[in-house]
Formats: sequence, structure tokens, C-alpha cells
Amino acid sequence: YDLPNLEQNTLKWLMIFPLGIFLVVLLRNVVGISTMGTFTPMLVAMSLIRTGFFYGVLCFALIIALGLVIRTMLTRLNLLLVPRISAVVIFVILIMQILTVTGYHFDLKIAASAVFFPIIITAWIIERACITWEEDGVKNASKQIVSTVAVAIVTYFIISSEYIRHIMFAFNEWNLVILFAVMLLGTYTGYRL
Repeated sequence: YDLPNLEQNTLKWLMIFPLGIFLVVLLRNVVGISTMGTFTPMLVAMSLIRTGFFYGVLCFALIIALGLVIRTMLTRLNLLLVPRISAVVIFVILIMQILTVTGYHFDLKIAASAVFFPIIITAWIIERACITWEEDGVKNASKQIVSTVAVAIVTYFIISSEYIRHIMFAFNEWNLVILFAVMLLGTYTGYRL
């Protein structure tokens, strides 16, 4: 509590990360929800904190949808993996720029939210969704994207609580309990919900 308010606020956000990670581990290992990436939902949830829930989800869906269309077009070029992912990252940046400029000119809050999503993670979701689409079909790709967003939304509602952030900051020994629970879940080999 001797730290300045800015550092305290930073630590409040840092101390909430283990709880978000625990939620992702619980939902993946016990419930059995398959997501695009291990901690992608946590990063998306953190982005939703900055963007606001409604506009953030809408903006994220728009970026993913446009990215999937562009990535599908890139498939025809038969690019190698690294140049293809690099092209997707550049297109994601361009989409974010277009949304931001368009939003500014039309006073749309959704577009201002675009710049707060992690660019590399967003591009990776698009890439993984296209690969899943090609290998396992549209149904499985859509299911994983929806699952990722659903886990991100659940995580968002937990970590966005000022009360929970304060508890995790004031009693940071809870992170040791969470560490124990995560390690315990690491040994869980039973049925998934």
C-alpha cells in the first residue's frame, strides 16, 4: 500500500492474471472446451476490459470475419507458412487502421476498440481457424472460435470485477492457492464435462 496509485493499479491487473489463467485451465481440462490457443481467451478478455464488452466483442468478431475472408484468399497463392502468417498480421493491422479511421469519421465507438486487440494473437486465431476449416471443416472451426470467445467472455466477467481485483491485490497469497489448484488440475485425467 506504500506504492503510488499507478503502481498499485498495475499490480491489481497483474494479480488478476492467475485467476484468469485458472479459469482457462478449468474450462479446458475439466469442462473440455477447446479453444484457439491455450491462453488466447485470457488475452482477449484483457482486451475486452480496455475496449468495453459490447463494442469489443463486436469489433473482435468483425476483425476475425474480415481476416478469415482475406486468409481464404491467401490460400490460393500457396504461400509458405511464415510469409502467409506475416501477410495475415499485416492485413489485421490494416483492418484495425481502417476501422479506427472509419470510426473516427463516423463517430463509431466500435472502431476505436480495434487497436486494443493483440495483433499477433488475432492473426494466429485467423490462421488456426483457416487450418482447422481446411482440415476438419467449417463446423469445427466455427465451434473453436465460438468456444474461444465464450471462454474469453466468462473470463472477462470475472477479471473485470473491481472487487475481485482488490481481493487479489490485497491478499496476493491467493495466487499461491491458484498455483496449487492449477498444478492439481495438471494431474487430472478424468472425464470432461
